[in-house]
Amino acid sequence: MDRKEKASLLLKVKDINVNVQDNSGDTPLLRAVRLGPGAVVGLLLEHQDVDVNLRGKDGDTPLLRAVELNAVSVASLLLKHNGVDVNAPDKGGVAPLLRAVKLRRRSMVKLLLEHSFVDVNVRDRSGRSSLWWAVYQGSEAIVELLLERPDIDLGGGAPEPCDALEETSPLEMARKRGYSRTATILEQRMRQKQVQ
Repeated sequence: MDRKEKASLLLKVKDINVNVQDNSGDTPLLRAVRLGPGAVVGLLLEHQDVDVNLRGKDGDTPLLRAVELNAVSVASLLLKHNGVDVNAPDKGGVAPLLRAVKLRRRSMVKLLLEHSFVDVNVRDRSGRSSLWWAVYQGSEAIVELLLERPDIDLGGGAPEPCDALEETSPLEMARKRGYSRTATILEQRMRQKQVQ
């Protein structure tokens, strides 16, 4: 009997607590996300009592864990659940989109941007946006994905210096780091926004 069959049998037990946490703080859903692929995740998401946003001891929601593991198919299942909070941050204040950008997970960023409630302008605790981080890391493909969103804030730099990273806008960052193509793309997008 495989994991999916075992899970299916367990979920038929009357009054089962699908949100119970083990010694490490994992719920069945968090564990299923970690173990992948999505068959067991799908079964758990069908249960009426599942809390799709319940955090483990590490502070991660199932979606944050899927982003960390680059489990795109699992994240896709989670994002289809009506109760998912696509912007729920980790303990450090990093939302799923921002985590995906920082980890350079292009497919995950694309998937998250397709969700109608994702905050494309989400910032970390130091005020740096997803666009700022994509530019800082030289992730041109992710910059382009973010710029497809009409609601993107092109000035998403840090409001005040808080560490070794310089206080700059994404455009200034692209110029300072020598990312001329990214700077050109940002300038074009800024001109388009001014015309609108």
